[in-house]
Amino acid sequence: RYARMLRETGDLEHAYAQYLRLVEQDPGRGSARVALAEMALDQQNWEEARWHGQRVLDLAPDTPGADGIALNLAYVDALEAEDEAARRAMSETVMARFAEDRNNPFLRRLAIDSAIRDGDFDAALEIVDTALADTPGERALHDVRLQILALGQDPGPIEAQLRRMLELFPEDEQLAGLLLRFYVARDD
Repeated sequence: RYARMLRETGDLEHAYAQYLRLVEQDPGRGSARVALAEMALDQQNWEEARWHGQRVLDLAPDTPGADGIALNLAYVDALEAEDEAARRAMSETVMARFAEDRNNPFLRRLAIDSAIRDGDFDAALEIVDTALADTPGERALHDVRLQILALGQDPGPIEAQLRRMLELFPEDEQLAGLLLRFYVARDD
């Protein structure tokens, strides 16, 4: 409970340490392994994600969230192997699972990545916009939205997104610099 509370309040370093203590005492505690794997996935620490993900799959495969971890790891494996056929096959599975559980941030991330890699920027934006409707202040989603808009290269929506982000995150000085660079690049 303490580790979960730390994680929910954003103290990920201490939460990770507490979950590690927990699995040292009880290696088969699936919920702790899932949490460790999820935090590692968030940080794109594939080695740690694989380690804890494989442990939960070996020791407690019925733990809620374990199948999502397995799906994430299989998708990343296909990307790292540069196996486009495997990635596309995983993409179908991801989209089907995401349709069942649209609030799962790990499935959402895979669905967005899959849509982008398939060149379906509209679908990727729809996923992001749906998530932003529920959590309008989540900075990472705004960053992803900006990246997707940049892929489309239509300057109007990019400018609008940068301005929106400046309104939401006025303390972020980098955003003002991004907007300035956007204008300079367009001779505006």
